[in-house]
Amino acid sequence: MEHNLPPDLLRHRAVRVLVVGAGGTGSAIVMGLPYLDQAMRVWGHRYGLDVAMMDADAVSDTNCIRQPFSISDIGQNKAIVLINRINLFWGTNWWLSPIIFTLVPSIATRTIARTWFLGAWTPAPPTRQSRIRSRAP
Repeated sequence: MEHNLPPDLLRHRAVRVLVVGAGGTGSAIVMGLPYLDQAMRVWGHRYGLDVAMMDADAVSDTNCIRQPFSISDIGQNKAIVLINRINLFWGTNWWLSPIIFTLVPSIATRTIARTWFLGAWTPAPPTRQSRIRSRAP
C-alpha cells in the first residue's frame, strides 16, 4: 500500500491536530500525541505537532475510574486539565477551547484544509423535540 502525503504537510510548519472530546477516547489520544511530537522532532521535523483540544464537559467522579483524571480534578473542565498537564510535563505550548465543537463555515474554509481532525466525542442522542422539528417542512 502506498501512502501519499501533501508535499507541504511536513515541511515548514507544525502539523495541526484538533482533538474534539476529552472523554475516554479523546483523553487516550491526546495523552499519546506528545510521544508522536517528540518522535517527529527527533526524526528531523523541527516543528512537530500543534495540538488543540475542545471539550465543554467537566470532570465527574466516574471519570476518575476510566480516564486520566484524579479526585482533585472533579468539577474542572476536562480539556483544561489535560492540556495543562501535558504542557507542564512535556514543555509544549498546545492550546484548548473549553467549549462545544461547532463548525463555523467562514472559519472552516481557511482552517480545515490544514488541520487533522480527531473526533473523539459521542454526540448526544437527539431529543424528542429535535426529532419533531427535523420533520417539520
